[in-house]
Formats: sequence, structure tokens, C-alpha cells
Amino acid sequence: MLWRGSADRSPGAARGVGGWVLGVDICQAKLESARMTARGVPADFTMAGAECLPLTSSTFGKCCISLGMHHLAEPLRRDALREVLRVLMPGGSLFVIDYNLPIEMPARLAAMALIKMDSSAEARAMLCQHSLVDEVQKAGFQISRREFFCCGTMQLIEASKLT
Repeated sequence: MLWRGSADRSPGAARGVGGWVLGVDICQAKLESARMTARGVPADFTMAGAECLPLTSSTFGKCCISLGMHHLAEPLRRDALREVLRVLMPGGSLFVIDYNLPIEMPARLAAMALIKMDSSAEARAMLCQHSLVDEVQKAGFQISRREFFCCGTMQLIEASKLT
């Protein structure tokens, strides 16, 4: 499994799915935290940007992007999704966990507070435009599931690479 963003959470994924996990992040501190947590877990870690993964095409059966998409401007999100598509095997699965802006109050206010604390224009734009699902589809994935949790302020998107 390829784990992109919040690499310090990837050792838990290795325990949960079995096999080998590669954690990728641009933050050295998160990678170091992951290495310490991963003792006894089949996992490796590398520093790389989402838009240019130093990986062979069609290598992974699964990829999880955890709380990383909202940090990227739309062109970089598009490039990151295309890179994931490239490194996934045909039939491979993508799981994206990130913020969501619910319609209902008070959950909407909670999400707006998260956005304000994040203070990034990228996060505000992605959430206010509700663009993440559409961006995943435009990158070439087929959406198979979308779930909301934390009162709708977080979302899980599951998608597949068809070819």
C-alpha cells in the first residue's frame, strides 16, 4: 500500500492491511515519526512531493492519501492524482481522507472553524467548491464509495483505477 501524506499514520495501515507499506510525505518530521512507530512493521518511507512520485508505474494495489489534498492548490491536486493513477495497478484502489464542508449547521460551522485554523487558501477553495470528488473522477478514477464522518466535516472517497 502506498500511503501519501501524514506518513506517521502509515505504520497503522501496515498492521491493518498486511503486506508492505510505503509512506511518502514532504515533511521529514512525519517520516521520522513513522520510522519510529514502524518497528516490526514491513514499511519503508521516502520524502517526495505528491506530484512527482519516485516510483515505478503499476506498482501498488492500494493508495491512501490522508489529509494531504487540502494542502495543495488545484493544479497540484490534479498532478498528484495523476501520479497515484500511474503507480496503481489496473483495478487498484485509491482512498482519500480529507475535510468536507457539510451543508447542515452546526457541522458546517465546525468545518469552517477547521478551515480557518488551517489558514490555507487551498483548503478554503477545495472545500467551498466541493471539488475533490470531481477532481478524483477527472483524474481517471471511478468513484465506488463516499462516506462522511465527524458530523460530516471529514470524508472518505474510495475510487478504482479501471485500466
